[in-house]
Amino acid sequence: MVSPENAKSSSDDEQRMELDEEMENEICRVWNMSTDENVALFLQEFNAPDIFMGVLAKPKCPRLREICVGILGNMACFQEICVSISSDKNLGQVFRPSYSAGNKQVVTYLPFPDRSGQCLG
Repeated sequence: MVSPENAKSSSDDEQRMELDEEMENEICRVWNMSTDENVALFLQEFNAPDIFMGVLAKPKCPRLREICVGILGNMACFQEICVSISSDKNLGQVFRPSYSAGNKQVVTYLPFPDRSGQCLG
């Protein structure tokens, strides 16, 4: 499960959380499996991108956020899913805090379609 981190919370009074090892291992298995197009399509069918976006919008657990970005990045390697994810109007709002906080890897990790609609990456 997710548990509070021992370190003191930041000035914004949000308590940071960390995954326990078993939960992290399970979620990382999904991350690894998401490189398979059939698994990525399965995840999309069950609205996993929306769930992951919800996790990204509330960054209390940096490791979980990293894993969700990784899964979304893997899923976005497939054209149909890339177009679907990148057309989400909330995408910019979800990633803007990461970008402004100096975590530019989050933004550059995901492939986005170019002007012709072809996904880059």
